[in-house]
Amino acid sequence: MRTLPVCVWYTSMLGKKSSIKELLKQIKHHQVPVVTTTEFVQGRTHRWGIAWSFFESEKHKVNKSNSGNKKEKVYTMHLPEVFTDHKQIKDWITKQLRDLQVEWSVGDEQQSYVCKAVKRTWANQRRKRRLAAEHERSVSKRPKHCTAQPECADSSHENDDITAIPQEVSIESCHLEFVCILNKSDLQFKWLRGDDKDHLHQIIQYLKNQAHLLNRQTMNQATHAHSQTTLK
Repeated sequence: MRTLPVCVWYTSMLGKKSSIKELLKQIKHHQVPVVTTTEFVQGRTHRWGIAWSFFESEKHKVNKSNSGNKKEKVYTMHLPEVFTDHKQIKDWITKQLRDLQVEWSVGDEQQSYVCKAVKRTWANQRRKRRLAAEHERSVSKRPKHCTAQPECADSSHENDDITAIPQEVSIESCHLEFVCILNKSDLQFKWLRGDDKDHLHQIIQYLKNQAHLLNRQTMNQATHAHSQTTLK
């Protein structure tokens, strides 16, 4: 507060989006008249900037700057060549939305999906897969005569980690609404409203991973089929 007569603008770059709320709260507490925020994106790296001024005369600069940012950003995801037609792409999209428990309605000309998510089902995928694999291994190590009758297991092994069923990963609630648009061999995403834009980025990354996995499986199957034909 001592430097008020010296500095016209104060700026700060933040590594966590959640830090903006706390900083805005502090700025509001000091009754700062001019505040603006922005987002910096380079590849998968996101940073957030905040600037404020104690001079009312600077407010017109913020309004002028914001007037040019009304167009909502579109995020594009390139689909692999494994998809041969639009029907296959649509079937894949609807399957992914069902798996994520995302509600959707079909938009204009059957080329867009208006989506709403209330749970972060796409989070902690690695941990979920690891727990599922651990549980599957623990079940396979149980005595065969105890598979149908778990109560026959020796009481001395009640607390054995091998037979313990891992707890499910808790799913956080959220609010996210977005549009997914099929444009030739690309998917385009527009954020509409919600708690955090990062949730949309996470969904896009999830879909990229699933598409990459499908592409790899298809290539492996083609390679295997080719090798079988060669052997014959």
